[in-house]
Amino acid sequence: ASRQNYPVINNMSLKSFKLTNLNDGYMVNVVNKYQPNDEIIVNMDAKKIIVNGQGANSDYITGSDFFPIP
Repeated sequence: ASRQNYPVINNMSLKSFKLTNLNDGYMVNVVNKYQPNDEIIVNMDAKKIIVNGQGANSDYITGSDFFPIP
């Protein structure tokens, strides 16, 4: 319904959406779960992560891409 002199809203569709990150001004403390002498191997071709000889694909971050490094 209209209120005062404002027109009636009859279309509530979302025409655009913009996401802006405004929190770039500070560091985020990311906990390092590896020890200084851990051996970490990332095989980009096989898409595998190995930590100390054990498979660790659970360390893969969703949305990341394996890419070749020349």
